[in-house]
Amino acid sequence: MNVKTGTVMVAEDSGLGFAGVKDYNLFLWSWKAKDQGIAGWAQLKVIQLMTLLLVPKRYIKVSPRVTGFVEGTDTIFIRTYDSIFTLKIKSGQVRKVARRWWDDGFSVPYMSFYAPGISFTKLDIAASNMATPTIPATLLLVLAFALQSFVKAKAE
Repeated sequence: MNVKTGTVMVAEDSGLGFAGVKDYNLFLWSWKAKDQGIAGWAQLKVIQLMTLLLVPKRYIKVSPRVTGFVEGTDTIFIRTYDSIFTLKIKSGQVRKVARRWWDDGFSVPYMSFYAPGISFTKLDIAASNMATPTIPATLLLVLAFALQSFVKAKAE
C-alpha cells in the first residue's frame, strides 16, 4: 500500500500502528505476527474521508494529510487544503479545529503544559506562589509558528 502521508501511532490493540491517507481514504494498519512468527502490517480499517470532511469541489485534487495523533485516545489530526480536523477513529466524529494559516507542518497535541516561572494573567501572577503557571494555547500556537518559520529560514 502506497500512501502519500501518514504517521506511526498506537493501534487499537495497543501495539504499533500506522495511519495513512490515499485518495481520500484513511488506512489504519497494525504490526502483527503472521505465519511462522514473521511480523508484518495488517490492514485494520479503511475510513472514507470525502463525506466526513465535506471537502469543497475546488479542493478535491488536493489529498488530505495525517499530521498527528493524540496518544491515549483514538484521535488523529487530518489537514485538508484549508483546514485542520480531528477524527475520532472509533466513532467517526469529525471536528474542525483550525483554519490552515501556515505552511506544511505537523500537529503536536498536548494535555497540559508546565513552564516554571512564566505567568501571563493577573490571576496567574496572584497565584504564582501557590500554583503552577500556565501558558495560553494561543501563545503556544504563535510560538510554534515562529519556531517553524525560523527552522524554514535556516534551511534556506
